[in-house]
Amino acid sequence: MKKLLCVFILCICIIIIPQVEAFTQGDCDQEINESILLNQSIIGCSGDFILNIVSDDVVLDCGGFMLEGDANNTIQLNASDITIKNCIVNYTGIENRISGIYGLRGSYTIIDNQFLNNVGINIDTVSDAIIDNNYFNNENNLFNIAIVINNLNNTQISNNLINKGNGIAIAMGSGTLVNHNNLISNNTLNNVTNGVYLGNVVNTFFENNTIISTNIAIWFFESNYNFIYNNNLFSDGPMFSFNSAYDNMIYNNLFSAKQYIREGSSGYNVSWNTSVQDGDRVYSPGTKISGNYWTNSTNDGFSDICDDLDFDTFCDNIYNISDGNDSFDNLDYMSLTYSPIYTSNIVSDLTYDSANILLTINQYANYSLQYGDTSALGTFIDNNNLLASHNISLTNLVSNTLYYYNITSCNSFNPCITDGPYNFTTSVKVEDPVTTSSSGGGSSSGGCNIYWQCSEWSSCVEGVETRVCNIVTACGSYADEPITERTCEVVEHIKEEDVFNEKIVQRGYEDVIGEEDMQESNLLTGAVIMNSLNYKQNPQSILIIIIVCFTLGMIAYKRKRFV
Repeated sequence: MKKLLCVFILCICIIIIPQVEAFTQGDCDQEINESILLNQSIIGCSGDFILNIVSDDVVLDCGGFMLEGDANNTIQLNASDITIKNCIVNYTGIENRISGIYGLRGSYTIIDNQFLNNVGINIDTVSDAIIDNNYFNNENNLFNIAIVINNLNNTQISNNLINKGNGIAIAMGSGTLVNHNNLISNNTLNNVTNGVYLGNVVNTFFENNTIISTNIAIWFFESNYNFIYNNNLFSDGPMFSFNSAYDNMIYNNLFSAKQYIREGSSGYNVSWNTSVQDGDRVYSPGTKISGNYWTNSTNDGFSDICDDLDFDTFCDNIYNISDGNDSFDNLDYMSLTYSPIYTSNIVSDLTYDSANILLTINQYANYSLQYGDTSALGTFIDNNNLLASHNISLTNLVSNTLYYYNITSCNSFNPCITDGPYNFTTSVKVEDPVTTSSSGGGSSSGGCNIYWQCSEWSSCVEGVETRVCNIVTACGSYADEPITERTCEVVEHIKEEDVFNEKIVQRGYEDVIGEEDMQESNLLTGAVIMNSLNYKQNPQSILIIIIVCFTLGMIAYKRKRFV
């Protein structure tokens, strides 16, 4: 009876508890609650969605297979920690602004490596999203917006390619201005109608993007404190539109347009340049950044034709960008320009066989240097690295020789420029022959130098030093032969052997010891005294020795008696 009751209860539970349907490959209109790897395409789908992700921590990997149909949303997500990758999404309907990927809520969403045809990505109220490396083709849906983001923080949109339609729209909703920290980088928007729309956005970084737009490249709507830099922007219409936007910083960009700011715009306190600082320019040669490069389709924009008389690679004049088209002045104080190459060089560390040339250039460029001991030059060295300065070393030079050189510098922006000829003279090597002439200047009539080879000076002998000089050349006058004899002072080095005092007095040709030095001697060292004195010259010394010996003997005798 108990067994029958248990079986009955189990059957009731099976009927009452809803079953979780397993994912079926190839079927439309499915909910996903676990990670899935597709092994076939899903096509011909209609309705609200093709796939709906309803659980957190799900990875949908399409494996390169296609999701196709006219569903309102191809992939819909309503969860967090979702990754969607490697999908081909093809919309076959005729409606505009249909989302290929639509996110309702959540955080930490990654959308990577999708191919979206005539649809886009629309994410609402999601933080920390990454939209990376996706391709959007809006060839047949020109009203489509490729990426739409609403109320997001810390979102990264990078490495995406958008072809036609409209580009990227970030809108936070009116009255919700906070520090959103979004990054838009390394994207290419090709032949789009409008490039980027920033609505109620702050602290968004827009960098290293390329936009080719037929209308407005960047539209600021009540968006403040954003940074636009290192971008290449081209527009057939106005480059910028400002609506109640202020304190945005825009620098080191290439702008090509017929009109840079839309008429009636209200953008104020826009900074169009930073302070001059080292950096890589987005366009034009130069080693420092600050403002922007302003050009147009005919290459006669402000930056193309402005003066740069000091060759610092910045326009000498301030550029008024708005030109009266809006209610505020927008000034670029340090516009970039296309300056020619300008070089300077300094010769240093000059020796008899080497020289160092420091080459300084106003922009990144290479160099080639030719040098030689005649104006024909002849020797060639180069360096293809594009640098703002080059340290050039010349070796194996000939001493006391005049060298000529010129320097050619090139880069991809400018035609090559050659400066010179310059010259320097190597120093004289110590061992080289002495050069002299009748005028003492190193040359004689007829342009022939007279060279003498001289030996080192001899040691001083009886107050005289000598040397031998031989003529090397066989031209000119020999009147100014180098001197071969000069006076000197004898410095005697006396070796002290058995000398008890330090004073030596030279008398005639012999050295003797003075009488006063005898008082400093050791009286107890009779042997030393006898060997040191010349008693033949001083007979009195014999008497002194006798007295000293007698005295010493008496002292010794008395000591012995007392003992």
